[in-house]
Amino acid sequence: MSYNYDQCLSSIKEHRLKAYANTTAPDLDALQRSMDEFANLSKHCPMTPLLWMQYAKDTEVLMHGLNLLDSPGEETNNDLHQLHQIQAKKEALETSMGVLELGLAEFPGCALLHLYYLESLAEYFCQTEEEALHHLIKSESEDGGGGSDSQNARNKLSQAFQVAWESLGKGSHVNEGLVVTDIYRLHGSFLLTSLSCKVRELSSGTSGGMDVDDDSICNIIQQLSTLCLRWSKTPMGEGSNDEMMDDFNSLWNDALLILQDAKMKSTSFSLQIVDDNRKSTSSVTNSVIHAKNDIDVAMTNEGIFLPNELLQHCMDSTETDASTVGKHMQILRRADSKWDALVLVNDGRYLLGLGASETSHVFAKYASFLQRSYGSLSQKGGADNRTALHDHIAEHNFSMICCVYERALSECPTVESLWMSYIKFLRGEWISIRDKQQSTSEELQLMSSTLQSISQRSVRNCPYSSNLFELRMTTLGLLSTSNLEPDDITAVIHEATQLGFLNSNREAMLSMRLVAINVVKRKLLSLISQGTTSLSNNSGNNVLDTKEREYDQDDELEFNASNRKKTKTSAIQYTSLAAAAMEEVQDLIEDIRDMYEEADNYLFKNHAKWEEGKVCFWKNRCVTEAYVLGPIVLGLRNAMGNDNATTELADAETMKCFEKLVKTQKPCHPDSWREYLRYVSMSRLHFLSDESSQSSPGEVGALSAQLRQTRGLFKRAMASMRKAGKSGVAAGGVGIEFNNTLLQRDYDVALSDLCRDYLEFERNFGSEESLSAALALVRSKMANFDDSALQASVFDSSTEENGKRKLDSKESQEDDQMKDDNCAEESRAKRTKVKTNLKEPKKTDAVHKVRIGKMDYPAHPFTVHVSNLSKDTQDMDLVDAFHPIGVVAHARILREKLYGKGGHHTHGESKGCGLVQFEERMDVEKALEKNGELEIGGNIVKINRSHLPAIGVVPQGMHRVNPKGEGKMSKRNQLKKKSMQADDVEMDIDEGGKDSGSHPASKVEAGANTKNKYRTSSSPGSIKLDSLSFKPRVLKPKPKMSLGDTVKK
Repeated sequence: MSYNYDQCLSSIKEHRLKAYANTTAPDLDALQRSMDEFANLSKHCPMTPLLWMQYAKDTEVLMHGLNLLDSPGEETNNDLHQLHQIQAKKEALETSMGVLELGLAEFPGCALLHLYYLESLAEYFCQTEEEALHHLIKSESEDGGGGSDSQNARNKLSQAFQVAWESLGKGSHVNEGLVVTDIYRLHGSFLLTSLSCKVRELSSGTSGGMDVDDDSICNIIQQLSTLCLRWSKTPMGEGSNDEMMDDFNSLWNDALLILQDAKMKSTSFSLQIVDDNRKSTSSVTNSVIHAKNDIDVAMTNEGIFLPNELLQHCMDSTETDASTVGKHMQILRRADSKWDALVLVNDGRYLLGLGASETSHVFAKYASFLQRSYGSLSQKGGADNRTALHDHIAEHNFSMICCVYERALSECPTVESLWMSYIKFLRGEWISIRDKQQSTSEELQLMSSTLQSISQRSVRNCPYSSNLFELRMTTLGLLSTSNLEPDDITAVIHEATQLGFLNSNREAMLSMRLVAINVVKRKLLSLISQGTTSLSNNSGNNVLDTKEREYDQDDELEFNASNRKKTKTSAIQYTSLAAAAMEEVQDLIEDIRDMYEEADNYLFKNHAKWEEGKVCFWKNRCVTEAYVLGPIVLGLRNAMGNDNATTELADAETMKCFEKLVKTQKPCHPDSWREYLRYVSMSRLHFLSDESSQSSPGEVGALSAQLRQTRGLFKRAMASMRKAGKSGVAAGGVGIEFNNTLLQRDYDVALSDLCRDYLEFERNFGSEESLSAALALVRSKMANFDDSALQASVFDSSTEENGKRKLDSKESQEDDQMKDDNCAEESRAKRTKVKTNLKEPKKTDAVHKVRIGKMDYPAHPFTVHVSNLSKDTQDMDLVDAFHPIGVVAHARILREKLYGKGGHHTHGESKGCGLVQFEERMDVEKALEKNGELEIGGNIVKINRSHLPAIGVVPQGMHRVNPKGEGKMSKRNQLKKKSMQADDVEMDIDEGGKDSGSHPASKVEAGANTKNKYRTSSSPGSIKLDSLSFKPRVLKPKPKMSLGDTVKK
């Protein structure tokens, strides 16, 4: 069911404010109500990282307060009272850590959540150490109870550090170097504390029932060395890589002091190796520093950037023990003053999942950059141009890219495009591992569980996204092809329906159900393909290998294979389907039909007038019944020896679906009739019975009966069509899209294709009379449609039908002489027109058209139009994205034109679309298949045909830039020049006119326009006249005279 997210947050905030109003004694009742709200919210959706941290904080404070209420007072026994306080703190921390573990399962890429969990676990470890050292526990530790708890806490903390390094230590958190450094420092302090405890236990000879030897100490030293190596190989910003050498020296010096105090043999460790790794890692950091800066800017702009002052340690104010052991034990203590500033604040925006388009875009851009670097490792010649970043990615494989996606999802958990990009990347890696021969089953199983977990998390965080629900169903079908249960797929549909976010979106609900059916249909095809087909590789008479063939693989035709000169080393073998598999096939057929019935009952009872949805639904069901379920039922009949009743039932079901399809719309779309006709004319032969009867033809009469039925169906289709060129139902061309597939084409274009099919059918299988009737029917439907190809076919056929022949040249000359002049001119005009038509190129390339407004333009055969691009996408980004599809000849982003100064030399703002031109025609079709799937710059782009080429008419850099004073602005510039010249003339008159006595008119004439002698040099208002200047006289207009006026002589 749906819920009010904002209302739940406001209720939690209200209870927490009341609970922590008194910092010394929190209100336990308010904390209980706050925890209830947290539990209610977590049932509906995944909470954000900060909400998980607040939930854990409230849980710890509440449990600690309740445990203290049950503990004895201080007056009973001081030691017993301290012991109860330690145990109360332990139980509270244990409950809080359980909450944090749930949060880490949802957001493993949140560095602060890892740090808070590690510090809480370290605090729990310190409490167990205090409990083990307590004098009451010592007397009871002979059974090993206290030592066992301490060892379990130590092992759990060690494992948590390993998980944190796997999630954060690969370069995905460059902009959170302070947090990652704190985790490494905490890990170092934990190892030194463990080393001190082991040395003390070894010196005293007691270890809580466990043996302590030199191997355990060597193991801790080895872990400390591994920590330094991992630390030095972790890219971190904010100067963290430059300062780590001081931390390394401090850790090793403290370790040597601990060993020297116990008079044990010290170990040596070369810090030069660590320093070399640090320098190499710095170059990796420089390679990705642009991504770090973009992330910081985007998060700051959206107000979700975590202030650095909240990340600073409070160690200076908390250190009280000057000894080495006491110092590191104090570091393990959680600094509540630091975390209270984060988890007790209710008005912040960080770690609340408020990352939007800008932040998600820069993260997706960073992930795409790493994917290109990762993909270049497997290309030929990639080893020659490898950098430090390539070596770093090769060391961690694809896990570094996964860490970047997890980091992005911790900030932007509600961005659909991020989840889709992440899942598609993991699916590609899963397929690569599956097809790789060196991979093990454990690797594939681990990737399968990861991919299934990510798909489940995606729909929980984005319950309003139908695309993610569809992607989850297809992912389940990909992962469990052999053991897929249809109930698992329908459970996803039920989950989306129960959440309620998509119930009002009828297109989404129909699309999800069709995708679910398609997933089960693929399972059915895979079952019958693997159960009946295998490929055997032979070497002489010995069979080397036999592999089952999948339905999506390709086989060559037998006559093509027989023409080969080389002998075949493999052969396709076909076997019968097993009995158990037959039963499973029958169950899947029933499941598919039940899913169709459920979709029909759920959608079209509430949306009875939704014609486009009905067309899409029935077209999908018709294709499934005609070409999948029907042939399989026929195969089962032959295999199981059943009678014709099952076959007739399958054919009747298919015909029933087609009849509903053509009756859904009025008038019905021509493409629906074409699907019906294709089934009747081609695919229905195998449903005809072997023996002739009064109700059905046999083998001999089957062909003629099929032709008559097809002709009758053509006439029904033509009778139900409206005339071309008239507005009506489905006018405008395009209906709706489902799964990136065009539902309906332009009505007139589809009608012309139906008419061509009708005429072609009658030419091949009809008589002269049936062809004439077809021509008359086509002319009546296509009279107002301007389609030259169809009209040519119609008129050519009419000419052949009437038996007319063209006139010879001599006869035409005699007829021309007998006609009058007007007729001769018309005849010559007609002959000229015919010759002009013959010279026109054949319209073979303009099969596809692009509609711009109300006009249709022929599509360019080599170019596609890419839309929904981000503003930051450049031309080379298009080349990089489409290069795997085919060789790109040209690619450019369409931008706004800039006018004025510098307009020819600066780039305008992107329009969010571009053009990509390939060298091969087939690459255009491959690119169109990526519509709605290809991601560029973090956006899922749309790919359509284009009527323009990617390269302009004038190549780039060859534009003629007119100098100033020419071009469109020439007149205005000329007036400005003349005005300036007139001002110069005036200055000459003022300064030298009185002395020289030169006539000013000569200078004015000198500056006048030479093209027009009578045109003034400037506007009258711009010339200042003095007393000696020529003053033009005022001319009176001529009086107007009418016919009645008398003229004076």
